[in-house]
Amino acid sequence: MASRLLTLFLGTALLTSAQAGNEPTNIGSRLELLVDGHLVDRMSGHAELRLHPPTPREVALVGDNPWEGTLCAHYTVFRDGSRCRMYYRGANEPSPNAASSGTSPAFICYAESQDGIRWTKPELGVVEWAGSTRNNIVWKATDYSFRFQY
Repeated sequence: MASRLLTLFLGTALLTSAQAGNEPTNIGSRLELLVDGHLVDRMSGHAELRLHPPTPREVALVGDNPWEGTLCAHYTVFRDGSRCRMYYRGANEPSPNAASSGTSPAFICYAESQDGIRWTKPELGVVEWAGSTRNNIVWKATDYSFRFQY
């Protein structure tokens, strides 16, 4: 048993030292965002990692449909082949003058884009809202409501 543990320990130590060795990480031709020292061995001279402030651009998506409510949040964006897909939550946030807490039905909505800049909200015909399925809702929270606390 002790020899098995020693073999396991030595094998793990050798593997770890090989991974942490001086061999460069081959990233091929892919772009890498350097925000920490993970891929940077050392910097000298005036080299530094600098995060530049964001540059305001055009508005990508406006929550202007009534089912999106007064609160759109939790945006999830990913690339699917040549298309960008976005899922986000829409709900009505209660007024600060209302009771100390309230509930609001929530919807998960969908938008898509070819370039990640200009987004469209297709009429999916999946979930009924106000008597129509002409909307971009993919899911309605019927089992529970989001609770807001003030």
